Amino acid sequence: MRVVHLISGGDVGGAKTHVLSVLAGLRSRPGMSVTLVCFRDGPFAEEARRMGIDTRVIYGNGMAGDLRALEELIRGGGYHMVHSHGSRGNTFSAMLKPRLGLPALTTIHSDYKKDYLGSPPPAPTHRGLNRLPP
Repeated sequence: MRVVHLISGGDVGGAKTHVLSVLAGLRSRPGMSVTLVCFRDGPFAEEARRMGIDTRVIYGNGMAGDLRALEELIRGGGYHMVHSHGSRGNTFSAMLKPRLGLPALTTIHSDYKKDYLGSPPPAPTHRGLNRLPP
């Protein structure tokens, strides 16, 4: 089974530790393949690469172009499932789900009402979409 995981990539605490632990465990299972997509490069993506996790960066600021790039990556990768983490990953997953027709799993790592408090422009989009069921 091929699973692509989506996360902002700026996480430095519990979500990062959780995702990297899950991916390390999953990729060691026979028949399981995982790819991590971060929407920014940095310590999270670097640590995943050091662990040998297939890690891609698609910069998640331009939405339309990033959405197309992510859709192409997922379609081209032959993935069976999308697993999103955090509000930005959940936003991209929710937007792609109808177009991809793949099962989508969401892991909530925080209170979406408190995400992006210091970044008002993306807050309404991410908070609004994270209220919807997956």
